[in-house]
Amino acid sequence: MQQLIQAGQWDEFVHDCEAYELEMFSKNPSFSDTNVWFYLGFLFGYLITDDVNNARFLYKRMKDAVKTDVEIQATWAIAKCIWNHKLPEAHAMAVAHSWQPQSKVFVGALQDALQQRTLKLYSTAYSNIAIADLAQALGCDDAQAVSMAQSKGLVQGVDGGYVIWKDTKAEHKTLASSDITGLETLKKLAQHTLFIEK
Repeated sequence: MQQLIQAGQWDEFVHDCEAYELEMFSKNPSFSDTNVWFYLGFLFGYLITDDVNNARFLYKRMKDAVKTDVEIQATWAIAKCIWNHKLPEAHAMAVAHSWQPQSKVFVGALQDALQQRTLKLYSTAYSNIAIADLAQALGCDDAQAVSMAQSKGLVQGVDGGYVIWKDTKAEHKTLASSDITGLETLKKLAQHTLFIEK
């Protein structure tokens, strides 16, 4: 698993955690009583891969002895902020907590994932945004926010304290037409299924 963490292969990491937990439970039901480090990484894995729902279920099945760990509590507080769409608070908590050295890789990966998702969302939902608002959502200062957006090729320009996003209407049209094709296929499949059931 350490190799997957270092390579940033978070989907594979989460898959391995799920398989490992099942395997260990079948061999030793008390596995989850004290295995804090495993559950901390597992919880972060779900958050990094934007699977907050499974993160909730994971936290619910953690034993109380694991939940009392300071870093588990801090990670769960961040998860609740993400669930409630309070990204500035999530970033603030991630920065404010004194993480153990081995946990910092998870924190950095989570912040990066949140920033990438936020940039993608904002650049498609808005034509422009105040730099200060973007910086707050990304958990960084104004200059870093602009630089981050520009490095992703999402910015047309910066004017009067606003980031002006590139026009992606052509891309949206292509996506929309493919969505319609997919919808038509689903409708046909549904009709075939109804016919078979009759």
